Amino acid sequence: ILNCSFLTWSDILRRCALFFLLFLNAATSLAQPVSITGRAQGQAGQLVRVIVYADQFSRLEQTIASTRTDADGLFEMEVEIEKTNYAFLAVGLKKGEFYLRPGAHYEFIILQDSTSGRQSIFDELPLQFTLNAKDEGLNRAIGDYNIMYNRFIYMNATRIYKGRSGQLITDFEAKAKEQFRETGDAYFINYLKYSFAS
Repeated sequence: ILNCSFLTWSDILRRCALFFLLFLNAATSLAQPVSITGRAQGQAGQLVRVIVYADQFSRLEQTIASTRTDADGLFEMEVEIEKTNYAFLAVGLKKGEFYLRPGAHYEFIILQDSTSGRQSIFDELPLQFTLNAKDEGLNRAIGDYNIMYNRFIYMNATRIYKGRSGQLITDFEAKAKEQFRETGDAYFINYLKYSFAS
């Protein structure tokens, strides 16, 4: 127990106020801005949203930023986030996925959909875009790993299904860790761990 008998009440209140201000400043400085720009070709006046899951289990969606495209299809928005999120960019009723990292910049070029209206709503493609992400390589690393993972599952589905895959999975895990050893992003490292477990 500290002996605070030498402090007056005003000193104690002043120190508490200082602690509270420092704590509040630290808490608010955790969020970092993310800038998102892009062009939706031939889609003037369209609603553009950035969506994340408010809850991973129920997959309840939450819009964290929105704007409309201008006459040329251009859009720009900024949002502050505290941690990396699996996210969607939605233009109108279509959406496509990406990974949203604090402090990053994303530039989207949304391709004009030439198939819309010619097929069932169940057969429609997700939002088609090219992405230039300044996010320390996170989206590229996840994309490259997903290709590697999907190829592995496709080539070894029978052995995995029959449960004769212990060494096969161990070898794949070692190969993936070696290939992505320079990607130190904590989100990506956890992404690998969960995919190995699945």
